[in-house]
Amino acid sequence: MDNYYNGASELQGLNVNGWHILESYKHKATTGGNFSYGYEVINDEGQSGFLKALDYTDAFKRPDPALELHAMTEAYLFERRLLEECRNKRLKHVVRIIDSGKYTIPENRIPSGMVCLPIDYLILEKADESVRDLIDLSTNLDYAWMLRSLHNVAVGIEEMHGIQMAHQDVKPSNVLVFGNSNISKLGDVGRSVSMNISAPHDQYSFSGDGGYSPLELLYGKIPTDWRIYRFSCDMYMFGNLITTYFANVSLTQQILLRLPRSARPGVWGDTYDDILPQIEQKFSECLEDIKPFIPEEFRSEMVSIIRQLCEPDIVQRGDVSRKHLGSPQYSLQKYISRLDYWAQKLENKIGRILS
Repeated sequence: MDNYYNGASELQGLNVNGWHILESYKHKATTGGNFSYGYEVINDEGQSGFLKALDYTDAFKRPDPALELHAMTEAYLFERRLLEECRNKRLKHVVRIIDSGKYTIPENRIPSGMVCLPIDYLILEKADESVRDLIDLSTNLDYAWMLRSLHNVAVGIEEMHGIQMAHQDVKPSNVLVFGNSNISKLGDVGRSVSMNISAPHDQYSFSGDGGYSPLELLYGKIPTDWRIYRFSCDMYMFGNLITTYFANVSLTQQILLRLPRSARPGVWGDTYDDILPQIEQKFSECLEDIKPFIPEEFRSEMVSIIRQLCEPDIVQRGDVSRKHLGSPQYSLQKYISRLDYWAQKLENKIGRILS
């Protein structure tokens, strides 16, 4: 058990199938159920990228290593296939996969008496940072940039929905920023779901970060229609993302903190419909608290957008005003248009057009 060498954490300085491993990223990450290590890479043609090396050594610390290894491999193959599908369908606002493969560490790099498994890896286009980093580092963000970034993310979500996929983990750390082009893209599709590709986590009611989850899923209310279930979840998480851009808070967390402990998920003994009136009240209170963080020029409309996207009652979520006209209730098209309008207005004001 202890004689497995973690080669995924020791790639710096090596050449992985034509990719030169440069700087390593400091923190081990968990994505799609797998542990991974990240590296900046470049090939002989000068193309740069971000390499994610999967660490399977944790499987051998579990009671059933074969089962754990199978689950980790399944998660890797799912993420790779999903990324390839997004690339093949030319989704512009979802991070693009460049390469993937398997790499064997040279024997002279493996300590004597230890075993190193071949390493599965993905190479993605390299972003400059994530929105989480920007929010953490700044209290005075560029509002034109914020609105354009949110517009990009909404387009990315809608692109995925257009090929019957849903991201399911929309949060600041999964919005990647490409500084040279001022483009924001959705990253980390490892927790996504698809109508056409089976995912290892399909059996879970929610596969993303619970701190950003729609409230109904935390209380176990699951829509029976796949599109309503998955698309409304992304819609809520996108609205929640707007609140993190402006106020650096998650609506989910703020609402739960305002509820008495007896009314929180895992403790509440009745149905979601029974707790919904309390949640609606706390939701309205949270929106009032968020208002001062949004510039007055577009405050009213932005709060209205957040209210529609994050409405705790899933039946009332989204653009219900046009339901009678057959407009898709859980489509982001309306919000994409409005974010584009406000982004352009602020871009023109500052004389800088963003992507």
